[in-house]
Amino acid sequence: MSNKKYVYNVQESTVDVRNYTIECNEELRDDIYRDIVDMISAVDIGKEGDWAEYITDEGVKCVVTYIDTDFGDDAQITMDLYVDEDEGSYDSGQDAIYE
Repeated sequence: MSNKKYVYNVQESTVDVRNYTIECNEELRDDIYRDIVDMISAVDIGKEGDWAEYITDEGVKCVVTYIDTDFGDDAQITMDLYVDEDEGSYDSGQDAIYE
C-alpha cells in the first residue's frame, strides 16, 4: 500500500458588498477612514437593520445602520496540488484558477 498523499490547497473567493447608512450631526473630519471602519464594525452584519450610536474622538455624534449584503455570484476557485510521497515531496508549481 502506498503512503502517497494528494493535498489540494483550495481557496474560494467572491465579492460581497455590504451596505450601511451613517448619519452624523456634523461632517466627519480628521481620520474619516478610521471612524467609518470603527462605525461599521459596531453593527451586527447578521441582522439587517441593526444600528449603533457612535461618537468620534472629535465629538461628532453618528448613527450607523447595517442595510444588507449583496452576495457575489462570481466565485473563483484557485487550487494547487502538493503530492507527498514516501521518498519526498512534489509541488506541481502550478496554480489553477477556475471561474
